[in-house]
Amino acid sequence: KDRKRAQILKAARNVFIRQGYQASIDEIAVSANVSRRTVFNYFANKEDLFEALVMPNGIDYPDIFLDTSGDIRTNILDFARRYVEATTHHDVVQNYRLLRSGPPGSSEYAYAIQQADFAKVRDLFAAYLSTLIEYGTIRPINTKFASERFLASALGSNPLLVTFGINPPEVDRDEYLQEAVDGFLQGILSD
Repeated sequence: KDRKRAQILKAARNVFIRQGYQASIDEIAVSANVSRRTVFNYFANKEDLFEALVMPNGIDYPDIFLDTSGDIRTNILDFARRYVEATTHHDVVQNYRLLRSGPPGSSEYAYAIQQADFAKVRDLFAAYLSTLIEYGTIRPINTKFASERFLASALGSNPLLVTFGINPPEVDRDEYLQEAVDGFLQGILSD
């Protein structure tokens, strides 16, 4: 039973991404190799099916800033790599695209999820910076603003590229991230 539901969800995701929310249950059933009735055995209506696809979303960011005794550059660079990877991961991008193609109001919902994801990681990074300030490792700064600027800098044009289906080469991405981290550190390190 779980396998059949997963089969329908996988087909629905592909059909919704290709055709948008206007895709029919019949098209989803054909793609899933099941009958229309089978789809309705698992989902009350198209809205129910769409909601099942988009509800488990948001990005899980690992809490990597617990060790403040390590090298700051290494910690921040590791964080930046994980952040960019998580944010530009194919499944995450597909989920946001799917949300934007949904019923009225789903674009606002997608934006709210993106903002909540961003706030989680911004607050995590700001807490790390606050700890570094307490230790005297970096000068006093507005950690929320510094976190927002750093996250935007770390992402660079990656979200735009990924939106259009272009993945930046790993070498270029890492070189860019190293430059972003070094520039950020120049601005916050204590003398």
